Amino acid sequence: MKLLFLTLLWLLTPLVNAEAPSNKNIIVLNESSPIKTNKGLIWRDDSENATIDQVIKRLEEFKPVSELLNSKNENKSGTYWVLATFRNDLNHDYLMRLGALDKDSSVYIVEQDGKITPVKIQPNRKYNDFADINPEIDHEISSVSRFTLTQISKGRQTTIISKHIDYTIRKNDFPIAYWDHVKFLEWSRFNVYFQGVLLGLFIALSVFTFYYAYINKDSASFVYALWLLLAVIGILITQLYGGDKLSEFFINDKDINSSDLFVSFLQYNLGLLSSYLFLIFGIISLNIINNFPTIYKILVGLIIYSVFLDATIFVIDLNNYEFIKYIAEYIWYISTAPNLIMHITFIITSLILMSRGFKLAFPLFIAALVHASAYVIPALYSEEVVNALPRGLSFLYPELLPYLCSSVQALIMACSIVTRIRYMQDQLNLKTEAHRVFVENQNRVLEETVAERTQDLKLEAQKSERLMLNILPQSIATRLKAGDEGISDSYQNATILFSDLVGFTKMSSSKTAEELVFLLNDLFKRFDTRATSLGLEKIKTIGDAYMVAGGLPTQDESHAIQVTKMALGMYEDLDAFNKEHGMELGMRIGINSGPVVAGVIGHSKFSYDLWGNTVNTASRMESTCLPGKVQVSPSTYDQIKGHFDVQENQIIECKGLGQIMTYFVK
Repeated sequence: MKLLFLTLLWLLTPLVNAEAPSNKNIIVLNESSPIKTNKGLIWRDDSENATIDQVIKRLEEFKPVSELLNSKNENKSGTYWVLATFRNDLNHDYLMRLGALDKDSSVYIVEQDGKITPVKIQPNRKYNDFADINPEIDHEISSVSRFTLTQISKGRQTTIISKHIDYTIRKNDFPIAYWDHVKFLEWSRFNVYFQGVLLGLFIALSVFTFYYAYINKDSASFVYALWLLLAVIGILITQLYGGDKLSEFFINDKDINSSDLFVSFLQYNLGLLSSYLFLIFGIISLNIINNFPTIYKILVGLIIYSVFLDATIFVIDLNNYEFIKYIAEYIWYISTAPNLIMHITFIITSLILMSRGFKLAFPLFIAALVHASAYVIPALYSEEVVNALPRGLSFLYPELLPYLCSSVQALIMACSIVTRIRYMQDQLNLKTEAHRVFVENQNRVLEETVAERTQDLKLEAQKSERLMLNILPQSIATRLKAGDEGISDSYQNATILFSDLVGFTKMSSSKTAEELVFLLNDLFKRFDTRATSLGLEKIKTIGDAYMVAGGLPTQDESHAIQVTKMALGMYEDLDAFNKEHGMELGMRIGINSGPVVAGVIGHSKFSYDLWGNTVNTASRMESTCLPGKVQVSPSTYDQIKGHFDVQENQIIECKGLGQIMTYFVK
């Protein structure tokens, strides 16, 4: 008998427990009931695998969200069970819609008699199979409504228990909403109407803007057209309350492969892409590249960084990589913060240009504020805001608010395009007027300019002539100016001198390049002065070697004597140089006389040079000479003997001459 009593008690326990919460949390359904209700009790399932039968036995543990929420549970994910009891006092059955349920959720109806009935959850975010059919024609349709519905009979009391997996509990939040399905359909229809109005506005503007951008090849208009196109796509994929969206009447996206992935990508990145396009539009319109080059580089760099980062985060999140969980708390700093910096920088830049009187700055400044409000206003949206709205505006729910702001922004951007056209026309008129004034000024000062240029040309010609005389003998320069090309002359008797410094290489290793050039220049200027005074022609210098000639291009019978004087004088110049600079450089000098060929070579750089065996022999005289001596060949000796103290030196081998006697000039 005792065993039978315990068995009956165990069987009746669920019925007693099922009834218990109803006395504490009964929501009465009558004519004054709201369309939406999200009240009830909640219980955290720490085991995460409790069954409905186990939950029924623990109904006394269900609490309001405010009581369950504490520092331990706030923002903590887990499995939660929700309970709400409804009593239908209406004179008809009540059709209830259960909102925001995912595929892992579970819903059970517990009647007053303890009967538990599971509810089939429908994917209310998917395509509406009934949106594009004719209701007056018979159809064989296997699909069911996309809404999760349940019926509460009149005069009855029903408890709804739902399970929510991986839910995060927050303040003033509830896992599930309960809707009056019939009233909701009537209330929400204006959202679709308004969505259609916005869609028509954006399509009309985008078609016009694409045409204008194509005709005028205007980059800012093209970016604006792309921005409008993104707005059109955004409206088409935006879901309203209950999953309604305008596009479902003509686009069956459930038949598109990977449509969920595509729509997810657009929903995740559309706002960011629109934001970047608006910034690019503003950068072009405000001509920031010229007005603020540094800010231009910063904005472009941040846009490139943000686009790359957003794409990377989306791919990482899409593939469910584990480490996305570790960086989740830093996403705002590395993703949202740069975007915020870009918009603040753009707004400040617009203010600066407004202060400078830049006409395009004001509409873009207003557009930037409206663009920011598209993200700020939905974040501030609440039931208090809805209740404060004038009657008839309560349809403005967060899903459409950004596009309402975007429509205002689109009109302002269109106005900025018109302002930009007027601005470009004004700039063109200013350039035309400036060109006219410029032409008048040019005509007025043309004669003065011609006179000044003529004088300048004379001065330049004099400079060029002096430069040419520094490179070439005067007679050769005169022939070149006269148009003579291929200048070459033969001289039967000329005297060539070569000199080379001794100890120069050792000295140069301890000098800087500037010091070395300064010293050589000082010494060779002394040689140049002496050559000019003796009527000789300096040919060239090669490193520390110096070459001078006598008897050309102007012939002179005393050229050998003059060159010999030059050689002896060069030692005097070297002694003075050494004393002045505290150096001990030596020198070898070789002289030879005979026939030579002289001419000008080169095209871009002229060079007056000598060729022939006489030149080679003079070089040989220098290379075999002792430091501090002047060594001359027999041909030179024959022309200077009697004028200088000359003594025999040695016999050397010369190419083309064989063995010859050399002489030293004292």
